[in-house]
Amino acid sequence: MRTRRAPKRQRRFLAILLVVAIPFVAACSSLNPTQSAAISTPVVQPKLLATLFMSPTPNDQEREATRLAVRSEPPTPLPTRTPAPTAYVGVFVGESSGSENGISFTDAQLLEGTLSSGFPTLGASSCPYPVDPIFGTTWATNASAAADLGCAGEPSTPYIGTEQIFEHGVMYWIPSGEIWSVAPGGAVDGRFWYVPQAPGDEGWTVPAPEGLRMPVQGFGAVWKSVDGVRQTLGFARTDEQSTSLAIQRFDGGALIRDETAGQTFVLVGRDTGIAYGPY
Repeated sequence: MRTRRAPKRQRRFLAILLVVAIPFVAACSSLNPTQSAAISTPVVQPKLLATLFMSPTPNDQEREATRLAVRSEPPTPLPTRTPAPTAYVGVFVGESSGSENGISFTDAQLLEGTLSSGFPTLGASSCPYPVDPIFGTTWATNASAAADLGCAGEPSTPYIGTEQIFEHGVMYWIPSGEIWSVAPGGAVDGRFWYVPQAPGDEGWTVPAPEGLRMPVQGFGAVWKSVDGVRQTLGFARTDEQSTSLAIQRFDGGALIRDETAGQTFVLVGRDTGIAYGPY
């Protein structure tokens, strides 16, 4: 049987393909295993990063809507309560030979830290306010004066006031307008007069002895108008001058401390009464 030959065009194409393929096969056979694996490994295409979407700048209406939707919470307020000081727990005074847990207390230990026996209790714990230590304790040795005063009705108050020294006493004025005229009695009880405001000046004058003078202004009005003041205090020995005062009012009167002169008066009564001191 006669073999059919391929067309001339096909034979030419096969010949060209062999010419091209033979060098490629020879090159592949000369590569080592590592290079062959590298060629045969498929190349992975890098992934593209996602592009971020930049939102447009919000307008005023959008910003206001966001502010209303998210409100800031107010901060939690800090506590304002100030811790109170720990109360002092004292030792009850008992027998000097007493003991607790094997510890003995002497008389000196039991009395250590207690108030001076000369300081008045003035109703002790029933009094709303303690006596201010600025007045000292000497005045309290007068048991009658301390008893007549009773309890303090308010704390002590400091003032920058005015004083004038007289032949037989002193006048004090404080910025509220109150005036005290005090005539110490020396060996006997003295007297005092109190006015919440100076009365009107009566206008008359009288010549003063040499080296003395009539008081003027508020002191002068009291000296002229209040019975007993002029006759008891006499004429003024000095002009009015500034002074530092401390005043504490009691149920039965008041304590006045003249810091400039360093003396305390006990005044028992209201508008007028007994003056003890100076201490």
